[in-house]
Amino acid sequence: MNCTFVALRSAGFASILLGLTLFATAQEQPKRQAPRAGSPPATQPVQRVTANRPTDQANSADHTIAQCLAIENGEEVALARIAADKAQTKKVREFAEMLMKDHSEQLKQLEHFGAQVDDRSRDGQQQKSDRQRSTPPGQTGTQAEQAQQAHAGAFDFIAVKRQLADRCVANAQREWSEKKAAEAEQCFLGAQVVSHQKMIDAQEVLRQYASAALQGTLDKGIEAAQSHLKHAKELLQESRQDNSQTRTSDTKRDDGRK
Repeated sequence: MNCTFVALRSAGFASILLGLTLFATAQEQPKRQAPRAGSPPATQPVQRVTANRPTDQANSADHTIAQCLAIENGEEVALARIAADKAQTKKVREFAEMLMKDHSEQLKQLEHFGAQVDDRSRDGQQQKSDRQRSTPPGQTGTQAEQAQQAHAGAFDFIAVKRQLADRCVANAQREWSEKKAAEAEQCFLGAQVVSHQKMIDAQEVLRQYASAALQGTLDKGIEAAQSHLKHAKELLQESRQDNSQTRTSDTKRDDGRK
């Protein structure tokens, strides 16, 4: 079973995306410019402080964290929906349906912090993303994105993260179509082990930069991810044992025919 690339891709993206997430958060924070030589010191505006941080900075961090995690949860909903539709094992289908329900619930919680949820996560259709729906007449999605980035003069991290999620979902759809059901189920379960460990790690780190209100939501997300991780490991072990017993039975039957 060739599922190694799934684990390596997920693990590699974990460190890359987490680093980019923190970079994007830092980019959104107000920048201080050093005063020119001989110029009088600039007057610093008075800011209200919440939890030892400026209020606007805390809100900016919460929004970025919520948006990144919303994309992750939306990807999980889409992947689980594919599995629920194509899996032949009852326990795998039930697990996929549970993932859809739990991650959809977390998406609703993240919306309270300004996260935008892709329509695909709501109704299961591969609809156009928010950035494509807002494309001006006469421009393609790529041209519009390039124009927006040029106008903003910055790297659009959130847009790239959405593209990565879309690519992962498309690859999963292809894998389910090309592999036998038992093999595809094992690949799905293995990917869930990796992705939920990644989600736990990401939320534990991002929690340090979140407001008290968002920390409560992240704590619930960590608890749910830990439960999903345990469930995925158990199902993966069962699947491997079942396949091993099936191969043993097939071998004995073939030997008896000789």
